[in-house]
Order: sequence, then structure tokens, then C-alpha cells
Amino acid sequence: MAQYKRPTSEAEFKKNFKQKKPLMNDTEAYYESSRCLFCYDAPCVQACPTHIDIPLFIKQIHTNNVTGASKTIFDSNWMGNACGIVCPTGVLCVGACVYNHQDVPPIQIGRLQNYATNKVIDSGKEIFEVGESNNKKIAIVGAGPAGIACACELRTLGYEVDIYEAKDKPTGLTVHGIAPYKITNEEVLKEVEYLQNQLGFNIKYHSTINTKEQLMQLEKDYDAIFLGVGLGKTATLQLEGEDKKGVIGAVEFIEELRMKKHKLIVPKKVVVIGGGNTA
Repeated sequence: MAQYKRPTSEAEFKKNFKQKKPLMNDTEAYYESSRCLFCYDAPCVQACPTHIDIPLFIKQIHTNNVTGASKTIFDSNWMGNACGIVCPTGVLCVGACVYNHQDVPPIQIGRLQNYATNKVIDSGKEIFEVGESNNKKIAIVGAGPAGIACACELRTLGYEVDIYEAKDKPTGLTVHGIAPYKITNEEVLKEVEYLQNQLGFNIKYHSTINTKEQLMQLEKDYDAIFLGVGLGKTATLQLEGEDKKGVIGAVEFIEELRMKKHKLIVPKKVVVIGGGNTA
């Protein structure tokens, strides 16, 4: 049986939870983009929930237009970098790649997407424009991916935007509910900071909106409200003893892991109920 040493420092934690597929370098990205057939009516685009023009951004990478590739990605998906890392591409765009029918490895679309967007985020290059002000204000409840995307879109249309977030960090489950070996807090927050610096939306942390009176006040203060509160807590099993100390839901455990890292206290014997990716 494999033996694992419990991480006792930040460095050991990062080593244990480093990404399974690291960021591509320039040579890897050039080679991988050269393999793309740039299909017409590409099945990878049809399989993408946000319908990113995948052949276009891959061609832009191959022609050394990484900024253009990033713009193509962000135009369809405001969380393009995080999505390129955590999205289950194997059952979506990569799973739909025509190479799968030819016994050839499919294009690593997610990693190319991560490569392009990470380049432009690190450079800080401005690729978005704030729309001309229309003197209207929108309140967004929840700074998850939906709330962030809504804020970005509204800013390009000239609206002032305030996001009310109950926690102390943005992006919802991306920071609080996804295992750190898939994506780190630093990567997520870097993307939000990049968007916020260019588009200028406000995020009010520790601002829980959970009463009728609070919503009525927002209706008075703003021209419209967008509710992006997410899924909330993990579904319960409705079993006796489920509320006892030491019993914790998957999302709650991952959030504690991501916030406390190597300082998280875990007993020696643990029962995991479930057999999916989260388990």
C-alpha cells in the first residue's frame, strides 16, 4: 500500500497538490497547436458549454497571436483561464475532438486555453473596454463565476456594478469547493484581479444578503439586481447522526482544506461515502 507523508509546511502542501497537468511552455503550445485540423463546424465547439471558437484561438496561438487567442476565449467565457484548468475537457471539447476516431491523441484544448489566457493575465495587457456610462447601477448578489461574468458583461455595456459576496474571496466554488490539485487560490484570484483592474467592478466582501428587507433595500438603491447565489451547502443523506462532530460534507471539507492547507486537522481513520471525483 502506498504511504503518504502528511504535509507539515506550505511548500510540502503545494508539492502534494500541484497540478496534474502543468502549464505549457511556448514550444509545447506551438507544437500542440500545429496538430489542430481547424475543423469546419468543429465538434469541439459544439461540445463546449460556452461555445468558445476553439479552432480560431488555437490558430491564433500557432501564429503567435496569443493576445488574440485570449480575447477569443474571454469573449465567450469570462473565467476562461480557470475553466481551461478545471473543466472536464475529456468529456466535452477534448472528448469530441475528431482525432479520437483516428486512434490519435486528441488536441489538449484545455491546456492551450490555459496557456493563452495565463500569458495575457501575467502581462497585464488590456484587452477589454468599459462601455460608455449609461448612469445606471446594478447589484449582483454572489461573486461566483456567474456573478463575475455578469459584472464583466455589464461593465462593457456601461453599467456601474457592485457585487455583494458573503465570504472573503470571490469565485464561489472555484476557490471554496474544487480540490487544490486542480487549481490553486492564487491562479483563481489572479484572473479575477486581472478582470477587475480592467473593468472596474466593485466587490463588497463579508456582505451577506439573506433577508427580504435587504433585497428591498437593494431594489431602492439599484436599477436592477442579479442573483447568483450558487448551490449552497452539500446535499444531506437524511441519516441519524449526520449532524455530529466529525461528519462533514464534501464541499465544506474542501473549503476548509483550501483555506487551512497543511494546518487542517484530519483524524487517522476516515470513512468516505461516495465514489465519484469528489470522493
